Amino acid sequence: LQGMISAGAIVGGIICGLANGLRGRLFWVSPFLMIMGAGVAGLSWMTNLWYGLAMMLIVGAMLSITNIPLGTYMQTIVAPHMLGRIMSLSTFMSLGLTPVG
Repeated sequence: LQGMISAGAIVGGIICGLANGLRGRLFWVSPFLMIMGAGVAGLSWMTNLWYGLAMMLIVGAMLSITNIPLGTYMQTIVAPHMLGRIMSLSTFMSLGLTPVG
């Protein structure tokens, strides 16, 4: 199941690259986040392995499709002298707080 998140992230990265990083279309990030949440919620109804693998693939793809444009957007709007602090705070919130969640 964890491997499918990585496979989904690769698929999502390819999709995001083909879509030019959703440049100019950041309004799509919210629906993609909702799809990712639905994929996580769908895991609670997992009755067989294939269903769980499909949900994790969706979660991984949405994770990549949302993180790439948001990271790029943050890097374009933040002042250069504050960029390291903001990106480290963002990384802490996404990775460091995972065990708490």
